[in-house]
Amino acid sequence: VKGADDEEPMEAPGVVGLRCEMCGVSVTSQALLREHLQGKKHVQAARAAAAREEGRFCEVCDIAFTSVAQLTEHCKGRKHRDAEGRQRGGGGRGRGRAPG
Repeated sequence: VKGADDEEPMEAPGVVGLRCEMCGVSVTSQALLREHLQGKKHVQAARAAAAREEGRFCEVCDIAFTSVAQLTEHCKGRKHRDAEGRQRGGGGRGRGRAPG
């Protein structure tokens, strides 16, 4: 990210003028843009975007992983399978008490 003072334009992926396209945030100054780019929301969005590009993001659970192997293991787990079932309209209950 470039921009030591408010006059210099910032250079960061997804930044156009005073708007962060990645987060959908518009600001009124370079200082506010710099603050946003260092903030938690933007950092998490950037990590998720990188994970998506690298094939290590679970779209069902909305979770970024540090490796494809972690994603593969996650997809075998009960929480993921339950979430997948809920998205398909199956309720995602698995075993358990019968309704009633």
